[in-house]
Amino acid sequence: MPSPHDTPARAFAHPGVADGAPWFDRVVALLRRQQQAYARLAALGERQRVMLAADDFDGLLSVLAQRQVVVDEIGTVAGALAPLRDQWSEQTARLNAADRASLDSLCGAVALAAREQAARDEQDRERLAARRREIMATVAGLARGRGAVAAYSGASTSAAPRFEDREV
Repeated sequence: MPSPHDTPARAFAHPGVADGAPWFDRVVALLRRQQQAYARLAALGERQRVMLAADDFDGLLSVLAQRQVVVDEIGTVAGALAPLRDQWSEQTARLNAADRASLDSLCGAVALAAREQAARDEQDRERLAARRREIMATVAGLARGRGAVAAYSGASTSAAPRFEDREV
């Protein structure tokens, strides 16, 4: 006998679902929306790495702004899931084995996507920090070079000589 969850309502054309929908359908829709957001975040991460490698900091800022929109969406979905998680044990106990397995699989996929994204973000943070250190070292080297040039050229900021030869 088919489950009540085997209806066409389980195939969502839109990632959102009405509040009046059954618990299972709302949770699945929200988890799929979160999974899709993590996929968009991963794609933006690839663009971010390209911009960073090319020292395209304007492009990088644009990608970071786009990523923030996706991160905000993930937070919104997590907020919508929070009250549904309070009912998790009770509601999953009512599901048939196939629906429970499907829900567990989807939860695992979202959790894996989140972990992978966190790892990629940490790698990008380290790359960005290394690039920042390189730029700071270059700037420091330029400042030292300018100081050396000024010292050898005899340029002085004061009009009076600093040293005088006098006989006493």
